[in-house]
Amino acid sequence: IQGTAEPGSTIQIKNEDGEVLGSVIVDNNGNYTIELNPPLSNGEEIKVTATDKSNNTSIETVVNAPDTTAPLLPVIAGFDGTTVVGTAEPGSTIIVSDTEGNELATAIADEEGNFSVGLEPAFEDGAEVEVTATDAAGNESDSVTAVADTATDTTAPEVPVIEGFDGTTVVGTA
Repeated sequence: IQGTAEPGSTIQIKNEDGEVLGSVIVDNNGNYTIELNPPLSNGEEIKVTATDKSNNTSIETVVNAPDTTAPLLPVIAGFDGTTVVGTAEPGSTIIVSDTEGNELATAIADEEGNFSVGLEPAFEDGAEVEVTATDAAGNESDSVTAVADTATDTTAPEVPVIEGFDGTTVVGTA
């Protein structure tokens, strides 16, 4: 953590529970640097105050550590050659690329993490695409491969025709 404050003042860093994580005296140029060990990450909150030589303490400045964790791998539920569907971190950007890394299409995972990415032109059975998720902080997951399955019949059958029902037996065609 680095910043500026009144030269000679003491900077104190506390965690959300009020525990002191570190302190340092500001140099003659008004600069300070504090290295936290272990480092904070992923939105952890710290509170920073400055206390001058007359023992006057500033109002707390609240800072959140940056998100540095990549989202989990997207889970592919299906790829029918035209649409890749699955789940990922809610709000993440889903990127579908060809096997050479060229971006083909993107979508945003909804609040439950569901996504659907349409692709044109359609891919043939067995073709592969790579899928990644990128969170709001810009962290990108590893890629997962989706393989097109165009041979699986996904069309629902026709509605059966009921020609009669006597309470015991149903007669009809399907």
